[in-house]
Amino acid sequence: MRGLIRQGERRWDVALTGDQVIQLPETGAVEALERVLAMDEAGDLMGRDIRIIDMRNPDRPTIRLGDEAFAYLKTLRGLEQGMSN
Repeated sequence: MRGLIRQGERRWDVALTGDQVIQLPETGAVEALERVLAMDEAGDLMGRDIRIIDMRNPDRPTIRLGDEAFAYLKTLRGLEQGMSN
């Protein structure tokens, strides 16, 4: 962990090494961080090419991929479309 960044006098972001960020909600930040840790333990989340883990909506965590992972996903989608034609 590199540090905490205050956002708008109401919530925090956790800045991690490797330019990863966990966006925490205004309330329930500890629980949201615990969920991220559980997801990491289950699937090595932090070891992947992920830039942002957005936990601001507790019902729907959102992940923003890094550039290489996004390019790979686009390639896979292109291959899938080619196979279905």
